[in-house]
Amino acid sequence: MIRLKILLVFLSFLLPAPLFAAELIVDDPVIVPARVSEVVSQRSEVLPGLHIERTIQTLTLIGNGEDNKGTFYTLENDRAVLEKGDRVWLAIRTNTLGEESISVQEIDRRVPLMLLFSVFVILVIFLSRWQGVRAIFGLLASIFIIGYVLVPSLTKGHPPVLTASLVAIVISIGSMILVHGWKNSTKAAIGGTVIAIVCTSILSYAVIIFASLSGITDDASVYLSLSQGVKLDLSGLLLGAMIIGVLGVLDDATITQAETVATIHSANPKATRYELYKQGMRVGHEHISALVNTLALAYTGAALPLLLLFSYSNQSIGYLGSLEIVSTEILRILVGSIGVVLAVPISTFFAAYLYKGRN
Repeated sequence: MIRLKILLVFLSFLLPAPLFAAELIVDDPVIVPARVSEVVSQRSEVLPGLHIERTIQTLTLIGNGEDNKGTFYTLENDRAVLEKGDRVWLAIRTNTLGEESISVQEIDRRVPLMLLFSVFVILVIFLSRWQGVRAIFGLLASIFIIGYVLVPSLTKGHPPVLTASLVAIVISIGSMILVHGWKNSTKAAIGGTVIAIVCTSILSYAVIIFASLSGITDDASVYLSLSQGVKLDLSGLLLGAMIIGVLGVLDDATITQAETVATIHSANPKATRYELYKQGMRVGHEHISALVNTLALAYTGAALPLLLLFSYSNQSIGYLGSLEIVSTEILRILVGSIGVVLAVPISTFFAAYLYKGRN
């Protein structure tokens, strides 16, 4: 939020000075990988008026990408304290006057990300065997659909609500069939998930209108709204994010309930549909409370730095809760929780109907 305010203040100074601003307009930076070959110098200074100490380094880096391999760069860095051998991403920007500037854009975290992902894959496959392999393929397929279907569709201006809902349904159906196979529990879970997604979509749409949410809640949404050539419905994008965000929890809730009914039916084949549903919902009650708590803690954990920032504010709880950046997260929790609460009894009902109907 502080960065957002700084950005808006900065833009307010630029708008009255078009000639000066023209010299500062830059194209999208060229991002290249590099490695620190030498820390030439390092000094500390205190930002005036803020009493914040920052470290400024003079670095020599060598490119290690396909297009810049062996290229040397010398620059000043105040983004993070780096050491020899550290890998980073450099941003090369060129203004309208042809002047080039190079800065450290981000730390290169590909190695730790790949190592942790490898540990995750190994554990899943070791503990779940072939079903774990199918689960990994399902995860990769979901990421592929989001990256190559959902994101391009949104950038082309397709309705975000309908697009996100359809993508969520396709992902849930595809991943469930791939991981669990085509059986009665899968059919029941798919039915419960699809209905819950539709209900969540309708509820999200109503909440966004009723709460007057604009979708501008962070730096990314501000950049999208200011980007030239990008026409996005940010409130609809927020709605789509709510739908995709709750999808994983819905899948877990529905497939677990359907398998629970399948297990009860296997132990007592003579149980009626009502008995299957009633016994399945005994587990469902516990499942609902656990999933709602999980969903709330997941969103709260993601917003923890924001909560710490607000803890220093003297404003009332009512005002802080009305801030869009806060109310959006609260509504995400509530909409997702309602979707989960609806998914559990629906999938349990479908499972009880299918398993009793089979005999």
